[in-house]
Amino acid sequence: MQPQSPVQKRTVQHIVHVTYHLLYKNYFDVITVQQICEEAEINRSTFYRYFEDKYDLLYYLAQYIGYLLKSRVNEEDTDTFVEAFVSYFEANKKIFRHLFTSTKSGDIYQELIQVHSKLMLDESCEKNDDLSRKIRQSNHPEMLCDFMSAGLIEVLKNWVDNNYDDDAVELYHFFKNTIATL
Repeated sequence: MQPQSPVQKRTVQHIVHVTYHLLYKNYFDVITVQQICEEAEINRSTFYRYFEDKYDLLYYLAQYIGYLLKSRVNEEDTDTFVEAFVSYFEANKKIFRHLFTSTKSGDIYQELIQVHSKLMLDESCEKNDDLSRKIRQSNHPEMLCDFMSAGLIEVLKNWVDNNYDDDAVELYHFFKNTIATL
């Protein structure tokens, strides 16, 4: 995609925001471009000016989720990035369930891992929790963030799919105890 003007960026952000909110009620595969256009109050030609198809939105959705997560980390009174992430997943379980059942769920899954890993690495410079210290002290901080992000996203994906009976507090304690053993 070519560099965008401020108006084009706002249009893309608006389409992504609308799609994100449609995920509260609909599975991603069920959402149509027409539905997105109606909710966003745009023409189909506008949608296709920015996206090849609705699956092209997955990258932008992952980036948007990363932005929302970073905002939550900055706003919430949490000690750790992981606690904020679990809290965000809990508050948006339905969205993640609707995303992870997509035929292209592998794309969103990989993108979320990358976004989360980068956020974790960035946050480790600002926070002083156990995980942040371990990341800073690691000989391979990026690898550690990739490893932790992949595991965290996988467990949260299974949790969203109701494969675990644990609540968010138990899940957070599991992650905290796991991090302590690293």
